[in-house]
Amino acid sequence: MTTALVTAGLHALFDARSDDTRHPVPPLAAPSTAGMGAPGTPAPSATAEKPSLEHPFAGSKAADYADGIAGITVAEAKDVQGYSADQVRQVTGLTTLLLAAGNLDLATLRGETPTAFLTIVDHPGSDERKKIEAAIAGSGAGHDATTWVTRFDPAEVEVVGPAVKVKGALDYHVDEHGYLVVNGTVDFVYALTPAGGKGGRVDRSLVRRTIEVSYATTGALPTPEGKLWLQRSEVDVFNTSCGKHDGFVHPAMTNPDRPRLTGPTLDPYTSPSPTAGAAPDDSDCHPSGQV
Repeated sequence: MTTALVTAGLHALFDARSDDTRHPVPPLAAPSTAGMGAPGTPAPSATAEKPSLEHPFAGSKAADYADGIAGITVAEAKDVQGYSADQVRQVTGLTTLLLAAGNLDLATLRGETPTAFLTIVDHPGSDERKKIEAAIAGSGAGHDATTWVTRFDPAEVEVVGPAVKVKGALDYHVDEHGYLVVNGTVDFVYALTPAGGKGGRVDRSLVRRTIEVSYATTGALPTPEGKLWLQRSEVDVFNTSCGKHDGFVHPAMTNPDRPRLTGPTLDPYTSPSPTAGAAPDDSDCHPSGQV
């Protein structure tokens, strides 16, 4: 894997779709599921400013976040045991590409097959690609593709372009097996409007992803060029319908008549990151504050 490959991959992923002028591609800049957040009383710290198609992040704490992958901070690449600084830079760059492919790629967001994401996790020692493909093809608990990638039902909503607001960080270390491990948590905040330009209303959802990938140059299963072993993928979603497990994020505007949840309201921006092993069921569902 070369630095040129990673750079070319990032630009190819987005530039190939730059002709979509209605909702431009976000600019360049899993598995267990944690509790989902459904619509509830806005957090006290949220402002009352109303979002619009022209200002989709008005009133949001995410308004100050960077656009696209510019919001992902990556630890400085240094020589570590068994890996040069350049190798570290290549692997963290490919991890950034993986996050972009699963959460910023326009085709993925509108419910199409996350081709670039699947290509990167197609490691000969892992069955993650098969799991994700089965999740996309299936439905019901245990078959939710949002565990790995962010998708919206194109019949319900459209992403308001050109930006997705992003904030998070990636770090790395060498584990006891000599694998280079990259891990981190990243928030992706989406502005959404009803499909087909119906009503002009804007809603927002926050998807928090915690991932861990590994890369090896030696051993029984050295990592092929352009691939990563996806070891961990967890998701926490704020402003979605907890009761649906169909592979899409469903913001409040898609079901305005659903009953309001009771219990403590979670602030999307201060709630803890996903917890390993959390059950993907409705018992973990809480009202969400304003995204």
